[in-house]
Amino acid sequence: MIQAIALLVCLALLWGPSFMFIKIAIADIPPMTTIALRILIGAFFLILIAKAKKYTLLKWRIHWKEFLLMGIFSSALPFTLIAIGEKSISSSTASVINASVPFFTLIMAHFFLSNEKITTKKLIGIIVGFIGINVIFLPSILTDKCYEDILGIVYVLIASVSYGVGMIYAKKKLSHVPTIITPIYALTLSGIILGLLALFIENPIEKARFTQSSLQAIGFLSFFGTSLAYLVYFKIIKVAGPSFLSLVTFITPVISIFLGIYFLQESPNWNIYLGCIFILSGLGIAANSLKPSNMPS
Repeated sequence: MIQAIALLVCLALLWGPSFMFIKIAIADIPPMTTIALRILIGAFFLILIAKAKKYTLLKWRIHWKEFLLMGIFSSALPFTLIAIGEKSISSSTASVINASVPFFTLIMAHFFLSNEKITTKKLIGIIVGFIGINVIFLPSILTDKCYEDILGIVYVLIASVSYGVGMIYAKKKLSHVPTIITPIYALTLSGIILGLLALFIENPIEKARFTQSSLQAIGFLSFFGTSLAYLVYFKIIKVAGPSFLSLVTFITPVISIFLGIYFLQESPNWNIYLGCIFILSGLGIAANSLKPSNMPS
């Protein structure tokens, strides 16, 4: 369990800043193009790592359909929807809405995975964590009149559902595949399709402005937010399951707070600290009932 929690925190540290860097990148590069570059460059880094470790890649190509669906639901679709959503809502708001992932994952896992049934502790932990999210962000959401941008909120909510589907699908169909292989194929296949769509829909050759800030943002998103993050992502699915993995969305908004303090000189109110206590408490309650899949329950 200690290993699973450590991996979860590691993933949150890799994914937490992603909302901020997406916001930076899409200021100069269209959303779909931004995500296509993120995914394809991330896949390239993973291929280099696999080659260095002498993995045999081609033997797994028979699962290309599963890899493609995994890539669509776990990366291409949710990443793109979040990027489009952040054109009208703030990055911190997007991270808050993304905290709904455990709800969708918990419900779907209950029906599709025999060892992922809803328990009282799981439910209490998720509710406590979600209360913390609202304690932190509800005052600012109401102040900023975020509901005027309801379409952006809907985009990120659909992305949260997609994340849940991807987690369940990976556990059900691809648990036997080595950790590094699934993201290589999933990202490459979905990235190629998304890149072609971006060329057709967004015309990035004319509209994209590759500034220093946007290139740096894509660099972070590709290597840290995609390559390294997905190595940890699939490791967590193997050792702890999708319901546990979904809890990462409770930690990422906390990271967004501290990024705001450091980079934007924000002064947190009491509700932010109280919300952090709720979130970490919820994580502890839920994690206590989510045993790694290779251990007896």
